[in-house]
Amino acid sequence: MQIISCDNYFILGIQSLIVKLNIGDTSGRVIFDSGNGGVYILNLEKLRRLKISDPLSALVLCGHSLLSRNATLDMFDKKLRSKNFKDITVIPLTRRERLVIKDLCNVSNQKNLARRLDISDKTVSAHKKNGLRKLGVKNTMMLHSTLKAWREILQTINPNTQP
Repeated sequence: MQIISCDNYFILGIQSLIVKLNIGDTSGRVIFDSGNGGVYILNLEKLRRLKISDPLSALVLCGHSLLSRNATLDMFDKKLRSKNFKDITVIPLTRRERLVIKDLCNVSNQKNLARRLDISDKTVSAHKKNGLRKLGVKNTMMLHSTLKAWREILQTINPNTQP
């Protein structure tokens, strides 16, 4: 099992949790702390087989395996003991939601994005709000931070992935 986090206390806490819950075989799992209060518990081989190259695709494919750092012991126990990882299920973003979320990372502000896509600012706002909600991300700042964390984990899992 790999635990990926910049927070040493989190790593120690997860290791203690595994011992306390008496969880046996954790091989093939990766526990990834996004740094935003979210934790992904994933199947490493499934993730490698997908050969995901960009962070947004990773977030869309693995977003539902997100667990809050404040989740109950029962929730962590259930996720860690699970043999049938269903961590590769696409979050159903519409084409426009995906486009807006992807472009939010490359455009200085929402008004510029609306002009570029030739849609109203309110339409961009609606697509952004719906897309962020579906991804479990509270705001644009958290989106940037989560995508940065995914970039780092993709480098760890697939060293040939472009940053």
